[in-house]
Amino acid sequence: MKQTILLGTRKGLIAYRSLNGRWQVENLSFEGQPVSIAYADPRDGTWWACLDHGHWGVKLHRSTDRGASWTEVPSPPIPKEKK
Repeated sequence: MKQTILLGTRKGLIAYRSLNGRWQVENLSFEGQPVSIAYADPRDGTWWACLDHGHWGVKLHRSTDRGASWTEVPSPPIPKEKK
């Protein structure tokens, strides 16, 4: 059985995978950027990562290929004020 641990750090995201009872680094993503939350969805295998940029704010990213590529999830638009 394959197991994965996603570890968010102040310096990026590290993904570990267990193969034959040994943990190995599978992927390094967002090097040098703070990752506050990381989650591997067991339903479909999607990886989620929340980056906390000091200047740009919080950004949510997802990967459907175990971290080989990432897509930023756009924020919902802010509703315009009614006059």
